[in-house]
Amino acid sequence: MSQASLPHILLIDDEPSVCSALSRALLHTSPQHPVAMAASVTVAHSTRSAMELILSAEAEPNRQQSRQRDRQQGPEAALARLDGRTLDGPRHYPYDLLMVDMCLGQESGLDLLRMLKQRSCGSGPDGASLPDGENAQAQAESFEGIGLMLLTGRATAEQMAQAVRLGVDDLLLKPVTLRTLREAVARCHARLLQRRSQIGQLREFADELLSLRERSNLAARSYAALQSAVLEALLGALSVREPGSMEHSVRVQTYTSFFARMLNYPETLRPQLEHAALLHDIGKIGLSDQLLFRPDALAPAELERMHPHSLLGEQILGRIGFLRPAALIVRHHHEHYNGRGYPDGLAGEDIPLGSRIFAMMDALDALTTDRPYRPASAYREARAEILRCAGEQFDPHLCECFGRIPAETWQQIRIQVAQRLRALDPIGGSGAQVGAHSGFSSAKLPSGTRG
Repeated sequence: MSQASLPHILLIDDEPSVCSALSRALLHTSPQHPVAMAASVTVAHSTRSAMELILSAEAEPNRQQSRQRDRQQGPEAALARLDGRTLDGPRHYPYDLLMVDMCLGQESGLDLLRMLKQRSCGSGPDGASLPDGENAQAQAESFEGIGLMLLTGRATAEQMAQAVRLGVDDLLLKPVTLRTLREAVARCHARLLQRRSQIGQLREFADELLSLRERSNLAARSYAALQSAVLEALLGALSVREPGSMEHSVRVQTYTSFFARMLNYPETLRPQLEHAALLHDIGKIGLSDQLLFRPDALAPAELERMHPHSLLGEQILGRIGFLRPAALIVRHHHEHYNGRGYPDGLAGEDIPLGSRIFAMMDALDALTTDRPYRPASAYREARAEILRCAGEQFDPHLCECFGRIPAETWQQIRIQVAQRLRALDPIGGSGAQVGAHSGFSSAKLPSGTRG
C-alpha cells in the first residue's frame, strides 16, 4: 500500500501517554510491516480542540484566521458559520478516520460524535433545524465521509447502543494490541473508501438529475415559446385576412377562459379550449372577400357558403401537434343544441362540451360588437338573447350558469381586454371593428345577426 493511500487519522484522547503510544503504533514500520497504518496522525485532547481541528481544516483557505476566530467564539459558532457554506466541487475530507476515546475527562467521546451527527442531519447543537437543504446534504457527506473508531476501557450496553446509532464503524477495547489495531484501521478504512465511492456516485447521479432537470426546463420554455409563436403567427395571418378579428378572437378566448373556470371545467383541458376559442375563425382564411367584407346581410345561400370555415379551421389546427386537441372543438362550434347547426348536425351532449361553451361566448361577443349592418347590443340585452336561445341553439344547463353571471362582469372583461390589446402591435395591424361575418347564425337571434 502506498503512502498516498493511507488514512489521515485524528486521534482524540485526554491522556497524553495513550496518544503518544497510539501515534507511534499507527506510524510504526518494521520488516514484517514495511508500510505504516496511517499517513499522518493528528492529536487532540478534548472535544473542543477536536472540533476546532475538524472545522478549521474544512473552513476557508485562510486557516490561521479561521482557527483564531473559532478559538475565540467556540466550536458552536464555528459550526454555525460552516453551516452557511455551500458545497462546490469535490468534497475535501481533512481527516479520514476519527479515533475517539469514550472518556475524555469530564466529557464523552460520544458527545463529539453526537455533534457531528447533528451536523450531518442539518441541525445545530441545540437541535434546531438548519434551513438550507443543500448545506445539510454537504454536512451529511462530511459525516459519512469520515470513519469513526471508538476506544474504551469499559462500556455499558447503553453506551454501545448509542455508538451504533451514531454510526461508529469499530469499537476497540483497551488495551489494544498492535495486531488488533492494524486490523481495525485497515477494516475501517476499507469501509470508508467504499462509502466515499458510493457518495461520489450519488453526487454524480444527483448532478446528472440536476442537469436533466435544467435541460428539461429549458426545453419546456423553448416549446412554450414555440407554441406562443405559432399562435401569434396564425392569429396574425387571420388578422391580415380579416382586419379586426384579433380583438374578437382575444375577447372570445378571455370570455371562454373565465366561463370555463366558473363551470369548473377540467384544468388540464383548459389550454386546448382556450386555443380553440382564440383560433376558432382561422378557417375564414379560405373564404372569399365577397363573403367576409360584404357590408349588408347575407342571403341564406351565402350563409351556407360560410359553413366550410369550421371544417377548414379543423384541418389547419389538426396539422399542428399541440393544437390537434383544439381542432375538434373548432369543427363543432357552430352546432346547435337542437341538432340544426353545422357541419355535422350534432345535438345535445353529442356536441363537445368545449364547443358548447365557447359557442355561447362567440355569440356574446358578436352581439355586443358593432357591425356595418347593425349597432352593438348592450350586455344585458345580449345576455337575455342568449338565454332565450337555451335548449335550441345553446345548452340549457350552460345557459343556467351563464344567467347567474351579471352582465356587468362581461362588460368589465371587455374593458380589460381592450386595455391589454392597446399595448400590443398585432402583425399587420388590426382594424377598429371585427370583420363583418363571423359565421354565427340563429333563427332566434335578431335578423341579420351572423356574429
